[in-house]
Amino acid sequence: MNPTHQQRERYAADEAHRLAAELDSAPKGAATSVLSDGGRYYRLGGYVAEGFLSMAEAEAAAQGIRDRERRRRFLSFVRHGKRKPLVPYIPDGEAPSGSSKRTRKRTAPPLPPPPDRPPYAELERLLWGVTHLAQRTGEALADWIKSRGLVPELLDERRLGMHLTERPEWPWARYGGSDWYSAGNRLLVPLWDARGRLASVRARFVGKGKAVAPTGFAAGGLLMADVTARAMLEEGMRGPARAVVITEGEPDYLTWASAVKHADPHLVAPSDAAVLGIFNGSWTDEIAARIPSGCTVHIRTDDDTAGNKYAADVHKTLAGRCTVYRAEARDGCDDNDLLQLGRLPSLPGVEIR
Repeated sequence: MNPTHQQRERYAADEAHRLAAELDSAPKGAATSVLSDGGRYYRLGGYVAEGFLSMAEAEAAAQGIRDRERRRRFLSFVRHGKRKPLVPYIPDGEAPSGSSKRTRKRTAPPLPPPPDRPPYAELERLLWGVTHLAQRTGEALADWIKSRGLVPELLDERRLGMHLTERPEWPWARYGGSDWYSAGNRLLVPLWDARGRLASVRARFVGKGKAVAPTGFAAGGLLMADVTARAMLEEGMRGPARAVVITEGEPDYLTWASAVKHADPHLVAPSDAAVLGIFNGSWTDEIAARIPSGCTVHIRTDDDTAGNKYAADVHKTLAGRCTVYRAEARDGCDDNDLLQLGRLPSLPGVEIR
């Protein structure tokens, strides 16, 4: 099925903001390497020429690049691509205007299909435009967070969770016929890809419910990750060996990424530990390949059939180059339950060989 014009516009705008964010976050000295692949930026100009991306949108994306020289070069690529199409289309057997020579069929690279992630610009607006959790004292979400033994201020400080305070405008932010806000899915937890880049979000129900992902988009290969874990994913094998805590679901992820790691030294979660949160479809070989060799990995997935399967998948991809521990049996409780009961055990658990 061919993408619609509107889908192409959304893809082009998302690509512009994604590439600008990638260029802005490139470490000092790495920008030249990023920009050397100028074809990606040049292609944005092709989208402008084809009417799928406005120059105003490209310039708006460029405003997210803090370094002036990087911003200038980004827009230079776009403007150059706008003036000259990437590769002209020449029907088979026909000659270019002004030439009598026959030529082979040459086709410009087609615009990629619609993405399997929410548009980056919309995702940013949803996540970074929300109210801090600590500022919503007395509301259902803040009360739920505190009832879980979590600290809203820590979630705010670490940007681990956000409070959805109004009805989102995008059709993908819906569940069961209602928008996330109306349905009660008001805790937003960002999802990151294997290289630590923002890619999607999960909206957790406030109460005894589950989280949902954006409608119409895939969430496979994405996971929750605190700031240390994102840095680890960005560096990959070049990064140092460290402790890695792998949890299942939002409450346990937030437990280790905030209440334990930054508030309770007795539970032996090193402050430089990388905390990841997974769910069905999260763990992939690509993610495993970003875990540095020599890490000590603590698998804290649930003590049930699904949790044991996740643990086996993680161990299989890391065995032989990381030391892997599995949490001991917890009598059907997850780690957040144990935190509330004051019984959350210290790491490491039982080593898997």
